[in-house]
Formats: sequence, C-alpha cells, structure tokens
Amino acid sequence: MEKVTILLADDHAVVREGLKAALEIEDYIEVIGEADDGIDAIEFCERTIPSIIIMDMNMPRMDGITATREIKRRFPEVKILLLTMYDNKEFVVDALGAGIDAYLLKMARIGEVHKAISALAEGDSYFDQKITQMMIDMKKQGLLTLAPGDDHDAHNITSREKEIIKFLISGKTTAEIAETLVISPHTVNNHRGNLLKKLGLKNTAEVVKWAVLRGIVD
Repeated sequence: MEKVTILLADDHAVVREGLKAALEIEDYIEVIGEADDGIDAIEFCERTIPSIIIMDMNMPRMDGITATREIKRRFPEVKILLLTMYDNKEFVVDALGAGIDAYLLKMARIGEVHKAISALAEGDSYFDQKITQMMIDMKKQGLLTLAPGDDHDAHNITSREKEIIKFLISGKTTAEIAETLVISPHTVNNHRGNLLKKLGLKNTAEVVKWAVLRGIVD
C-alpha cells in the first residue's frame, strides 16, 4: 500500500501522542502533523495536503464539523475520519452534512482505527456500526431525510452493486469484499465507480448515506 499521510486534529496532546504511536506501528502510515483545533487543521492543509485527517469534534476556536465543512470545500481530496465520543443524533446529522468520510467513536479499538484508515485509503468510507444503525433508525423515524437533489433513482442499480453497497455499510473494505465475492479488488473498484456515476455522488460515504435513506438496507 502507498504511504498514507495523517494529520491528527485533537485538542488533547495525550490523545494525539497515543494515536501517533499506535498508528505508526504500520509502515504505510505516517503522521505528518498535529493540530489543536479546526483552524490549525485548515492552516496545515494550506501548507501540506494530508491523505487523511483524524478529526475530533469538540475543539476550541473551531470545532471539527465546521473545520470538515471548510476543508471539504477547499481540499475535497482530503479524507476526514471523525473520531469522537459524541454519538447523539444531532451530531451524526451534522457530520454527514459536513461531508465526513468515516465516523468512529473514541471507545473503538486501535485495530478498528487502522481498518478505517485502510478503507479510506482504498477509496471506501467507514462508519462505526452503532452510527450506521443510528442512521437506519433515524431514517425510520423521519429524522434523517434526503436533501433536495439527492433523491437519486435506484432502478438502474444492479443486484451485484446492491450487494457491494451492503458490504460497504457493514464496514468491509475493498479487499474484504473482493475476497468474499471471489472477485478482484479492481472489479470492486469498478462497481463502486459505476455506483458513483449512476447516482451522481462524490464518494462512498455519500453512497452509504443514500443507501440508508433509500431503504437499500434495513
């Protein structure tokens, strides 16, 4: 795997130090910077574009959601992994609206953080299963709805593409999907690319949100 560069944005130095030590166990990961808040994260991106930002939500000066929205506007190629203790519905809706690519809770094991990073590096999204279930529940309650222009028709989605969507929602990476379906990672990537094109969406995270809201999974 190509080197994945990481910016850690969290106002607690001990969290950043612990994450850096745990992440750099893997040779393909390099932590290239740290930020105390959202403003520092944006200023870092102006100098150096990381592959992924691991972003806390509650930070001084500028919170992680506001920073994510601005970074996605200015640097859309940067992947945002929201790592937070917050799992209430309002924060989930705000995070999805800001354009995050992955959502993990801070009680997650470091192995799951590694898995999320691998997924983002492969072009996938990654959501804590508690968050995915919350999205499904909010959809059923009418608390999470499709925005105007997002009501893309599902009639031309193939059965194999729906199968891949369900794997993505369950947190499987491209490599894991390929192994399960006995196809190549390249084929999985082709299916994902076709989905983005058919649905007019920008990334896998948007596909996951769309699939939940359209009832592709329940």
